[in-house]
Amino acid sequence: MLQAFEDRLKSIADGDLADFHEKIRERAGKKATAILEKRLKNLILMTPRLLQRSFHHSARTEVPSSVKNLTGFALTYFYHPKDFIPEDNQHLFGYLDDAYYVGLLYERILKSLARARLAVSGFDRTFLKQFGLAKRSIRLVIPNEAEQIEQMINRIQAGEETAMANAFES
Repeated sequence: MLQAFEDRLKSIADGDLADFHEKIRERAGKKATAILEKRLKNLILMTPRLLQRSFHHSARTEVPSSVKNLTGFALTYFYHPKDFIPEDNQHLFGYLDDAYYVGLLYERILKSLARARLAVSGFDRTFLKQFGLAKRSIRLVIPNEAEQIEQMINRIQAGEETAMANAFES
């Protein structure tokens, strides 16, 4: 399933360069740079791998159940008929909110492991460094959606089971 998702994202990315560029430019204006676009595109393309690693790491006892809940909600978020940026008419750009959710999830998992003083891989250390830049980029391009995703994740982690449904109602 994740391999098929990865293949789909790569296929969309290969044929969607102009649309992605236009959506970024529309939202970020003059701040839209090639580096910003590349950073966001890379995060979207990394989403299946981050999701796979999230499921792998969330099985560890050192990851709190509140963070594990976020992992379960990740698939619900992907397949929810309504999300913050629909994929249907936004092409690759429509996956930016999904990538942000998964990035935040994976960041929380890695921070849980770090608090438990467990070593993380080089990939994970690199991800944490790069995700800080990606978060700033996402907040620049989709500020309202980013804030809503962060609030939703915080509510899910706090145990509010209706957080996702409530987020889409507003």
